[in-house]
Amino acid sequence: MSTVFRLSKTDYITRRWRPRYTYTTIYYYNGEECDSICESSSVSYNKGRISASGSFRENGNEDEDKVVYYYFPDDIRNVIANSPSAEINAVNGLIEKNIIADPIKTIIRRNDHIIGGECKDYQIESGIPLLKSLYKIKNTNNSRQTAPIIDGNNINYLADLYKEGEILTYDENHNPEHIKINDMQSRIYVWGYDGRFPIAVIDNLDYESFNTDTTLKFMLHGLEQYRKIETEQDCINLRNVNASIRQMLPEGAHITTYTYDPYFGMTSETSDSNVGTIYTYDSFGRLSAKYDTFFKKIEEYNYNYYLQR
Repeated sequence: MSTVFRLSKTDYITRRWRPRYTYTTIYYYNGEECDSICESSSVSYNKGRISASGSFRENGNEDEDKVVYYYFPDDIRNVIANSPSAEINAVNGLIEKNIIADPIKTIIRRNDHIIGGECKDYQIESGIPLLKSLYKIKNTNNSRQTAPIIDGNNINYLADLYKEGEILTYDENHNPEHIKINDMQSRIYVWGYDGRFPIAVIDNLDYESFNTDTTLKFMLHGLEQYRKIETEQDCINLRNVNASIRQMLPEGAHITTYTYDPYFGMTSETSDSNVGTIYTYDSFGRLSAKYDTFFKKIEEYNYNYYLQR
């Protein structure tokens, strides 16, 4: 299969003075144009942010028109400055702090039918607007492709929603710490490296029990020393620490652990069963190789200039 990419000239929507960029990608199968799939895509912007993106596929077995719409905090209708609603105050806080590039509602339509999307609501924590809950849009006729509106003291997303997750607590660095997924599963994030990276994700562990378990926390933060894993002995040491951590968890709890070199990236990712991947980097910070937990090389990466031999 070969691919041809074509970028058209910039197109402007005159009525709203909003730039719209259109490009076409053609996929040739077996080198024959009759076997090709032509996908035309476009992206439109409003206030410098993506407001809609879409694509139309043709010359294939099926034609598909798919569009994604984005709505941002300052797209909410009738946002008022002194609302008694904590939810609305949080959105106003996003606008006041100019945190307006992350959409609070996304709608996905395919052939004029809504097939998905998500909505976010926020809360104020220590004077800072932070994400509270994430909702997914159900594939029903009740979903509507319009910006959220103020309905009394609440934000009405005008969609049939189900809650995918809710952040219950944040740590001192405003990182999400305790999350409830689908109103059932409890998930705990443990942050290290001065709050920059998650070093563990733990499912089905009681949050109060974790909070009082200083030994488990100490063991988890001990992972921060593995900024470089360069020898088989490093792997053995890391594997032993991870094994000890997993032995401390109650039955039914599951954990994934991570280590990092803060200047380059992740140095290891270890699953619940203490099986993982080791990552090494070259002096330019590029991924150079992947190893298993016994330091057996899985993949190696080499970087060359064009035409360099």
